[in-house]
Amino acid sequence: VLRTPGSSAELAPQPGADDIGSLIAQFRDAGMPLTWRSEGEPIPPGGVSLAAYRIVQESLTNVLRHAPGTQRVSVVSRNADGVISLTIDNETTRDPAPSDGSGRGLVGMRERAALADGTVEAGLRPDGRWRVHAVLTHPGEL
Repeated sequence: VLRTPGSSAELAPQPGADDIGSLIAQFRDAGMPLTWRSEGEPIPPGGVSLAAYRIVQESLTNVLRHAPGTQRVSVVSRNADGVISLTIDNETTRDPAPSDGSGRGLVGMRERAALADGTVEAGLRPDGRWRVHAVLTHPGEL
């Protein structure tokens, strides 16, 4: 819609779980104190891989937007027995950035997870950390 007549569309492959390492590097380069651990088998390509990437991406973007100055962020991805779990934790800050409260990022993560027959839970934990926890399934190993 936004291209001029006769111009071609820029085509690039969709990112996937194999690209999470590059995504982590980008957030580290932006100054986020971030650790990442991947456990189990590689996440298979396809829709579940894209969903995993986008959930991690949105979670880390939310840290930048809503918890500036956080001192520690961790990402753990695990793939075992046809179930992928993603856990993104960050310490909360004393002065969180104001939010319009739209929650569209969380809604989008939940919608992506639902497409992979999964769920996303997000919220403040008793220990003061904010956690996003997603569980996705992939039929190749069920």
